[in-house]
Amino acid sequence: SEAQVILLELIPYFTAPFSALGSSMILYAIWYDWRTTMRSLYHRLILGISLFDFCSSTSLIVLGPWAVPEHVEFTKFGRGTFTTCATAGFFFNFVFGTMWYSSFLALHFLLVVKFERQESKLALRFEPIAHAIPILIVLITSSYGVVEDLFNPMRELPGWCWYMDYPPYCSTREGTPECIRGEKYEPVSSTAGPSTVIPNFLIVIGSMIMIVLKVRHTEKQLRQYGHGQNGNLQRTKETAWQGLLYIFAFLIVYFPIVLLYFFGNRNTDDSKHKRVIFGASLMTKLLTPLQGFFNAYIYFNKRFWMLTREGECFELLRRIPVLGGWISDGRRATSGVRNVRPRSNHHNKPDNGYCQTHDEFEANSRTNQSTSKNERSPEEVRPEDEGTTLHHV
Repeated sequence: SEAQVILLELIPYFTAPFSALGSSMILYAIWYDWRTTMRSLYHRLILGISLFDFCSSTSLIVLGPWAVPEHVEFTKFGRGTFTTCATAGFFFNFVFGTMWYSSFLALHFLLVVKFERQESKLALRFEPIAHAIPILIVLITSSYGVVEDLFNPMRELPGWCWYMDYPPYCSTREGTPECIRGEKYEPVSSTAGPSTVIPNFLIVIGSMIMIVLKVRHTEKQLRQYGHGQNGNLQRTKETAWQGLLYIFAFLIVYFPIVLLYFFGNRNTDDSKHKRVIFGASLMTKLLTPLQGFFNAYIYFNKRFWMLTREGECFELLRRIPVLGGWISDGRRATSGVRNVRPRSNHHNKPDNGYCQTHDEFEANSRTNQSTSKNERSPEEVRPEDEGTTLHHV
C-alpha cells in the first residue's frame, strides 16, 4: 500500500544516522590513538568494518529515496535519475564489505580464543586475506554494476537501488514489459548477494559455536583439576564474550536480508506472502543501517574498554559531555573483575579512575609492575605479571 511504501522509504532516515555516528566515533578513536590501535589486528579489522559501514550508512542519508528516478511507480519520494540511483547503489553495496569484514573478525576471535594463535603470526597470513577479499569483491562488483547499468530501483525495498533489472523482474518473469536496463544483473547479484550472505552466515555461526565450546571445555578442565577461575581463563572469557557480541550484532543486522531473499524470489500474489515480504522488508530497512551503532556500543563498552587496556582510554573522548564521564568511571566497571589491579598512585598525576592517556598508561604500567614485584615474595609473582599488561584486543 501507499502507507507501507512511505514507511519503508523513511525508516532509514531514522536508523542510518545512528550507524554513521557510531562508525565515525570508532574511526575517530582509532585515528586519535593510532600509534597504539594500529598495532592490533583487532583494531585494523574494526577499522575496515567501520570504513565500509560509514560509506554505506552515509549513502542512505545523502542518497536517500530522492535518488530513485522520479517516474518509478513504486516510490513516493523519487526525484532523481538513473545516474543518482546508480551512485546510491554503488555505495550501498559497501554493506557487503562490512559483512565480509565482520566474518573475518569472527574468525579472528576464533583463532585467538580456540586455537590460541598470536596476532603477530595472524598478521602475516590471515590479515592480507581478511582485507583483500572484502575490498576486491566490493570494488569489482560495484564498479561493474555502474558500468553495466545494473543498479536500479528495488520493488521490495522502495527507496533503495541495488542489482536489479528494470522494470523489475523483466528478465526473469513472464508477462513483464521488455527490459530497459539491467537484464544481466543476476550473476553479479548472486556474487554480491547469496554467495556472500550464505558463506558469511556459516562462518559466524560456526565461529560462535566453537568459541562457546572452547570456553566451556576450558572451564570444565579447570574445575576437574581443582584450579577454579584463573586470570588467563577470565581474560579468555572476556575476549570470547566480546567476539560473541559482534557475532550477535551480525546475525541481528543481516538475518532479515536472508529472509527477504528467500521469500522475495517467489512469484505469487498471495496476500499472506505479501505480508511476509513487507515484514522482511521492514526489518531490513530498520536493522541493516544499524551495524555501526551496534559495533560502537560493543567497541566503547566500558567493561571491555577497561579489560582491553587496564587504565588506558582516549583523553579527548573524556572531554565529551556524558560520554567522557561514562568512560572515565573505571572503578565500578572493574569492581567485579578478577585480576584487574588498580593502578598505583606512585606518580604525580591526578587519579582519574583508571582512565589515562596512552603515554601515561605506558609509564605507569612499568612503574606499577616494578613496584608490585618488589613488594611481593617470589612465590606470589604470577606468570601473567611477567608479560605486558595489554590484553590481546
